[in-house]
Amino acid sequence: MTAAYTLLDANAPAGTQSPAAFSISALANVRALRDAVVCGFVPGFSYSWNGGTLYTPTNRVWANASTGIRFRLVSLTWHGTMTWVPLTVRWEWSDDNGATWANMDATAATITWDTTNGYLVMTSVDRDAGLWCFALNGMLGAIASNWATLNHAQLAATSAHSGLGTMAAQNANAVAVSGGNIDNTSFGASTRGLVNATRVSEGLYGYAPGANAGVVVSWANGGSYITNSGTNNVTMSNVPAGAAGHMLYVSNLNATTFTGVNMNWGLGGKPSIAGACFITLITYDAGATIYASIAWRAV
Repeated sequence: MTAAYTLLDANAPAGTQSPAAFSISALANVRALRDAVVCGFVPGFSYSWNGGTLYTPTNRVWANASTGIRFRLVSLTWHGTMTWVPLTVRWEWSDDNGATWANMDATAATITWDTTNGYLVMTSVDRDAGLWCFALNGMLGAIASNWATLNHAQLAATSAHSGLGTMAAQNANAVAVSGGNIDNTSFGASTRGLVNATRVSEGLYGYAPGANAGVVVSWANGGSYITNSGTNNVTMSNVPAGAAGHMLYVSNLNATTFTGVNMNWGLGGKPSIAGACFITLITYDAGATIYASIAWRAV
């Protein structure tokens, strides 16, 4: 069974103790100090901060209410660029519960930073190695406090995402794309807007059905062509909602039927053309009715 832990006794060893008791007290306190270094805390001391903000406090205070002893790490100056980290700090001590404070060192510690990468380089006082932990806390705190508002517009274009380049620094409602390709992307799927383009080149599907086979013409591209074999019946797929058009080429219109498609050829109905022609197809109700006209004919 583990024995009860012996806490640090700030009043021992004392000169009134016997040599044996003095030795026991000294050994117990050495062990308590060892454990404090390893564990990072001393029983009986509480931590608090005041001044500044949670991530950039002016004072970090460790206090023991029963003894009135307090220590505090005072941030005297802050970095001009990396505003969340201190440049100079000083340790202070109090034995009257913070009513008065005394410097533990006549010289404040100076912290040197790598401003390019945000790294701690060194401190001017070698025994202040613990300052690195406090500085790291400040840096992590700044990241946490700014994370919710962090966006690409706040970052340098070259550091946001290497693949995006200068696009990373642009606002979502004012993005200029000056080169490259935009593939497999819907435009105006949520909110339609005016397209001001030099030229639009539509995709083209080609169909070569077997003898008297059916053909499903997809409107996913802007145009299709059919090389007829016997009599081929045409149906439609992927007709967009809203106003849409499709250019259809057939090698023989008379050998092309549209059973199952509500084709409106206008006055005179479907013309008789025993050869090739281009047909302009237009709909405004997702293909419920398709209006057709001959744009060009070979014979």
